[in-house]
Amino acid sequence: MITTTTAAARLGITPGRVRQLIRTGQLPATKAGRDWLIERKNLKLVETRRRRGRPRKGANMNEYVIIDEGGQYIGTWTYATAPNTFIRRLIAAAKAAGGTAAMPDAQGCVNRATLAKG
Repeated sequence: MITTTTAAARLGITPGRVRQLIRTGQLPATKAGRDWLIERKNLKLVETRRRRGRPRKGANMNEYVIIDEGGQYIGTWTYATAPNTFIRRLIAAAKAAGGTAAMPDAQGCVNRATLAKG
C-alpha cells in the first residue's frame, strides 16, 4: 500500500489529482485515518488513461480553404487555437473588400485570403 504522494510521484501527476481520481472512483483506495492508501497494482488502472497536455476541443477548431494564385483549390488549413492577429486582420480585410484581400506578413511574404461565398 502506498500514499497519495507516492502514487502521484509514480504516475507523474499531483497528489490533488490522485485524490480526485479516488473521489470519482477511477482509483480504488482505502481511507486510513486522514490518509488514503492505494494498492500498487491499482495504479495500472489510471496510468493508461493519462494524457499529457491540454485536450483539444472540437468546438474551437478553425478551418480555412487554401487556394493558389490561379484560384485552384489546394486544400484546407485546420488548427485548434484562435487565429493570430495577422490572420484576423487578413480575414477582416477580405470581408471589407468583398471577398478577397492580400497582405504582406512580417517576413515579407504576401498572404491572400479569399472568403467562400455562402
